[in-house]
Amino acid sequence: MSRLLITIVLVALTSAACARRQYDTPDTAPALPDSIFVDAYNDHFYDARVHAVYAGGQRRSLGTIAGNGGHTRVALVWEPHALVFEIDFIISGLTYVSQPIDVTRGEIVEVRLPPNIDQSGFFRRVRRS
Repeated sequence: MSRLLITIVLVALTSAACARRQYDTPDTAPALPDSIFVDAYNDHFYDARVHAVYAGGQRRSLGTIAGNGGHTRVALVWEPHALVFEIDFIISGLTYVSQPIDVTRGEIVEVRLPPNIDQSGFFRRVRRS
């Protein structure tokens, strides 16, 4: 009888651990089955508005991220297109666009805005129209 009880407890604990694992998602948005997760860090001095843009798709705001260490985590619906990030620095008014990257479902993408963004090689400055 005790062996049966131990088996039931182990099955219950395993099920609870698997259920919890399934729902461990980023803080700001619920994850859909076809989501990606974006962790954006702002190591630049100025606050920045950040958008994720799929090639041929819509701009999706990641919000305004405070300068000097601000962070946000956002779940986005995955699309089978290259993804770029548009950065608008609030004080300076300068705009940058990242190199395109390919992402897959469930992937976590980290974007870091360096203090020397002009020299990063991953971002290029663009003029607003």
